[in-house]
Amino acid sequence: MPTPSFDLPAAHRWFAIEFNNAAWDIVEARERSSADRERMLHLAHAAYVHWDALATPINRLRALSLLTMAHAAAGSARGAMDYARQCLELDNAELPESTPFDRAMTAAGMAVAHRSNREGAGAADWEAKCRQLTEWLADEEDRALVLRLLTLTIDSPG
Repeated sequence: MPTPSFDLPAAHRWFAIEFNNAAWDIVEARERSSADRERMLHLAHAAYVHWDALATPINRLRALSLLTMAHAAAGSARGAMDYARQCLELDNAELPESTPFDRAMTAAGMAVAHRSNREGAGAADWEAKCRQLTEWLADEEDRALVLRLLTLTIDSPG
């Protein structure tokens, strides 16, 4: 493969951020069309590819959080649970860069994934854990975001 004529890590970071932010905008929308759901999933996967190219575990963890929420929002219950479990496994690896926000996001992802799979007891357990973890968040906007994600609109599959 030829060497690019540009700063490859900078390009990966730029695309990761752009795709990440665009995907989150759709994830947080109260209504999504079929085209929106498809775009959201493509953006989330593209963001993951670019974050993963930067090879930092914390970026991978955060990209998995986005994939969890995007799949849940799109009505892809199995995908949501698969990514939530990967996120939990990585978060449990005690990453030095992991923050209380990351741990709260992982718990929110598990709650939403369980809810998308119609597993009420699991969803309730993880939601309680998430709410407990958000109490440790100093930033009010971070706390509001995590709690807002617990009420994520989950579309019907299709």
